Amino acid sequence: MSTPLERSGDAQAQHLFSRSTRLSLGLVEAATLFSYLTIRDADDRDVPAAAAIRVKRATDFYLGPVLMELALHGRLHMDRPTPLENHAYAYRQRQLQRSGKLLWFVVPPLVLFIAGIIAFQNAHQQLALLLFLGFGAYIIVLLLLSLVISSFSKDKRVQANLAVVNPTPTGNGVLDAILWQMLSTGESRQVYRWLYGRGALKADGLYKITEGRLVEQGWITLTGKQRVLGLIEVETLVINRQTEQWQALSEQLRSALLLEDTLSPHMVALLLCLTLLTETFVTPRNLRFPGQPAKRKMVSSLYQFLSSPEELTIARQRLQALMQGDQAIAAAIGFPLYDTLLSIRNGVERSVEAKRQTSTG
Repeated sequence: MSTPLERSGDAQAQHLFSRSTRLSLGLVEAATLFSYLTIRDADDRDVPAAAAIRVKRATDFYLGPVLMELALHGRLHMDRPTPLENHAYAYRQRQLQRSGKLLWFVVPPLVLFIAGIIAFQNAHQQLALLLFLGFGAYIIVLLLLSLVISSFSKDKRVQANLAVVNPTPTGNGVLDAILWQMLSTGESRQVYRWLYGRGALKADGLYKITEGRLVEQGWITLTGKQRVLGLIEVETLVINRQTEQWQALSEQLRSALLLEDTLSPHMVALLLCLTLLTETFVTPRNLRFPGQPAKRKMVSSLYQFLSSPEELTIARQRLQALMQGDQAIAAAIGFPLYDTLLSIRNGVERSVEAKRQTSTG
């Protein structure tokens, strides 16, 4: 039997974001809503589209919010704490890998090696020997440097496991289905291992439950079915953006990102979910802001409620600070919960990247 404290925590987790506006929307439904790849025409009207293709093809984008909401309900927890500076270090490493700056460590030895071969083929043995010696010296320096960096970063890595700390059902069918899968393994794992590889969590049939809730609560309207790439049949839908509840949710997100309001645990989780979407930090050509004149364009993530490039810059800065481990956020919602939400977010990203490499390898 759950304690009064547990029941109180569940009641809090079921109310979204603002004390002043109680929306009948859980984290999983909210994250799904903003992950939709929706389309608007030149008059800024929503066009029916296979908006759920992302969460159907890459279930990590769906399971991540499920794990976060279970953490908000007090069902999941990291088995040991990870200092915020470790999360910041991991963030910087990911940014370095994506920036392409690591290529500068690879290009010089490659140039030396190719130049050595050319010199050797042209009978410049002495020059070739010098180039090959330079190549060898560079490789040795790189190996020594990697050893130093590895020893320095050993204590900076995020290696804690995500474990079930309270097996009591939440009463939410989607959350409890994943909770049961985790309990059935009888073990704790890194978040990445819950999502990738043998024994990974399965979201079979769960999205349809979430979709049904969004329809029932008036957030979306289903408009038919469409087969994408001839493989997956996906419901086409539009988001009901003219409703009061959509306007209230959009205003709460704008305040959270632009005014630096104090964030609730639920809002922190949702913002971390948004950071997983590629278009949050990279602006594709086929995206635009609400009300921006253009031909038919796709709208998702931050573009569903921000209205200018300046707002987008401010929002991205806030999200980047959130991903690096914000001391103020840790103090506001509690370090253990913040640590768990960050770890889940990073584990989802790692799983998505691993699956992408496997599919292209």
